[in-house]
Amino acid sequence: MYIVASKRNSPIRSMGASSKKCKKRGKRKSGNRVKRRVNRKIDYISDLPEHVLHHVLSYLHAKDAARTSILSTRWSEVWNSYQKVAFDLRHLHKMKSASKKNYKNVIDGLLKYPEVGREQLYCIDKLKLCLAADSGITESDLNDWISAAVERKVGELEVQVKSGISYLLPSCVICGSSITALNLYKCLLPDDSINLPRLQKLSFKLMDITPLMLQNFISGCPLIEDLRLIQCVGLKSLRIGNLERLRRVDLHMCHMLDKIVIETQCLETFWYYNNKKRLCNINLSACRALKELMLEYPRMTDKMFRDQMLEFPELEKLVISRCNGLKKIRLTGDKLRKLVIRRCRRLKEAHISAPNISSLEYRGKRMPFMLQTRPRLKEVMLTFEPSLRVASEWEVGGVDASRLYSFLEVIDHCKGLNLMSLNKLDIVIYEDVRAMFLPLRHISKPHGVQISARFQDLLDAALKTSPLPPTFSVVSHNSSEFPEIIYKELNKEKAEPDCCGCFKNKCWRHYLKNVFVKNRIFESSEWSKASTSLEWQKTTFTFDWKTDRQGRKNQKAGRS
Repeated sequence: MYIVASKRNSPIRSMGASSKKCKKRGKRKSGNRVKRRVNRKIDYISDLPEHVLHHVLSYLHAKDAARTSILSTRWSEVWNSYQKVAFDLRHLHKMKSASKKNYKNVIDGLLKYPEVGREQLYCIDKLKLCLAADSGITESDLNDWISAAVERKVGELEVQVKSGISYLLPSCVICGSSITALNLYKCLLPDDSINLPRLQKLSFKLMDITPLMLQNFISGCPLIEDLRLIQCVGLKSLRIGNLERLRRVDLHMCHMLDKIVIETQCLETFWYYNNKKRLCNINLSACRALKELMLEYPRMTDKMFRDQMLEFPELEKLVISRCNGLKKIRLTGDKLRKLVIRRCRRLKEAHISAPNISSLEYRGKRMPFMLQTRPRLKEVMLTFEPSLRVASEWEVGGVDASRLYSFLEVIDHCKGLNLMSLNKLDIVIYEDVRAMFLPLRHISKPHGVQISARFQDLLDAALKTSPLPPTFSVVSHNSSEFPEIIYKELNKEKAEPDCCGCFKNKCWRHYLKNVFVKNRIFESSEWSKASTSLEWQKTTFTFDWKTDRQGRKNQKAGRS
């Protein structure tokens, strides 16, 4: 007996229908899964390890870092285990008494009683305390907080007391076995013996320190690598000879210093800054491994400079600033890579015999450089300030003009040298100054001139003026892409300015709203060195600045 199935109950049809339904259900389920994933918004940053998130928090301001604790449970745990604490108590005088009390309770809970606030916090990597007058914080409060931090094995300790009375540190600070960095601002040191076996960085600012006190401090810290003394009163002489790991020494505005002797052979960086006309005898003859030397010393003479430079065969970076006693210097060295000379007003000649120098920066009124060898310069920044006394030297055939022509002919490793002429009424950037005659004549006029291999330097110098300029121009060859590159750079900076971060005073990038371009092509036979009938183009950029409070101020000043 045969049974014939109808079409409605056909097994083939029923199987096909069920398969289609299954496919639809599968599509719905997969679509729902995708929707759930999208709606869930997976936070990959929160899944990072704890030490990575701590590194992220280290780049934030203390208030912003604390606000991350309300994002989620995960971020609350990260903030509770964060081991770097900074308290700025300079604005407590503006708070009400209740707010001051609450703020003190928060600090007590974080430092003195961690079980109340942050249970997971045991050790403190870094503690920073900034205190001003009329804050309502007593010395006993500071002593308790610092003592609690030392007991919790603090690594980096910074104490800034910006009030009329200096603050005497507790004795536990100079005996902290865990302290690796100590930064003190206007503090008094106790008379106890010093024992900081792990200290690597030491910084004193606005402190009254005698040579004996400093020697006792250094003798108790054998592992110091970085020593910085800023505006220290009472320090008449400095002698360092028993620190085998010392790598850097900074001496800024210590006006009473008249003798400096450093006998550490491993010293790599020395920075001396003193704007007074007090004579100081600097002896670095034992520092044969010195790589970076920075001097801002008005009493530096040619003989002193010559005696110092002969002692450093490994020198790679030299910065000379406001050394007004220098007149003629000679720089030699096969390892010298970077040279910076700023505002040495009496300097007339600088003979350079350094074949491996790659970066040169100069700011002054004369052209002192005379190259004895052909250097491999990649970065050049020359800034000539206005001066009516030496204007004749910049005329065609003058000493400074001839030296500049010779300098531009020798440095052929740079891809292109651009010149910016800065005037109150007009800002002009000339491309490839080595192919022109006319721009060099502008140097004799009373306005600033900059020559650089990086057009970004000239762009920043042109637009960081105050008030913000309404226009600036670019002169280049007819077939050059230089104006288009600058236009793209301006649009890029206009779209996403991320340079100033949380600073209140923003640069020009944050006020740029729009840029308009106007191009004009002309011929000039007296400009070019290569061809007498070369076409040039002058591209003018007109700026539309934002109309916020700072923008209105700059626009009004620019119109006036």
